[in-house]
Order: sequence, then structure tokens, then C-alpha cells
Amino acid sequence: MIKETNWRFRKAWATACCAVGIGKLLCPTCRADVEDKYKCSECGQTWKREELKYAGALFHDFRRTAARNLVRQVFLYLWP
Repeated sequence: MIKETNWRFRKAWATACCAVGIGKLLCPTCRADVEDKYKCSECGQTWKREELKYAGALFHDFRRTAARNLVRQVFLYLWP
């Protein structure tokens, strides 16, 4: 159950990052960008979503930024 939930989160994260342009899906064989409908732009092969590789921002990358921004906001709120 935990493994399935983790996969769902990673898939949702990758989809969101690709939608805003900070990540991309790559072909597992040639590592080229994958177009809409999961078709490789270089080798022309069509893949299932689960077979593609994600390259881009990871959720963990934003942990420190979120903590820093939270501290700044609390500081501004408590000491105007």
C-alpha cells in the first residue's frame, strides 16, 4: 500500500512539474524528450507512462526553501 501511494505521489509530482515547465519526461532508451501521447521525439517509439523516466525538480528540492520562507513570514507577522 505504501509503495503504491508513493508511486501515485511521484507520478502526480512529475505531471505537475512537466505542466509548468520545471521537469520533463524522457525516453528510457535514448533519453530524448517525450512529446504528448508519450511518443519519443527522437526514436519515435510510443511508451506507457510508467515506463518513462522523469528528469527535473524533486519534491525534496523545495524543502529548505519552504522552511526559509515560513520563518520569514512568521518573523514579519510577529515583528511588524
